[in-house]
Amino acid sequence: MIFVPLVLFLIYLDGWTFKGFITLIFLLAAVEFTRLFAKQGHNPPLAVVLAGVFLMLLPRLFFGQAAFEWVLLGVILLTAITAFIQYEYGQKN
Repeated sequence: MIFVPLVLFLIYLDGWTFKGFITLIFLLAAVEFTRLFAKQGHNPPLAVVLAGVFLMLLPRLFFGQAAFEWVLLGVILLTAITAFIQYEYGQKN
């Protein structure tokens, strides 16, 4: 019950407080995502997932939709490189 008034207050404040709150929620969701995958036996690197989520939010916070395609391409490449390194060194996927 305390979460709804907090969200409404942050919406009222607008600006960087609300954007910071949304970023925090997305990063916490990414941590939960990696934990769920780890329970299933997969090995998603937490740093890559958090960096990907943060990099996906970064252009929206500063530029709107201007550079989203390039950031998405970078996140996909970072994920592919990480998967390749894990495969080459024999780590569990």
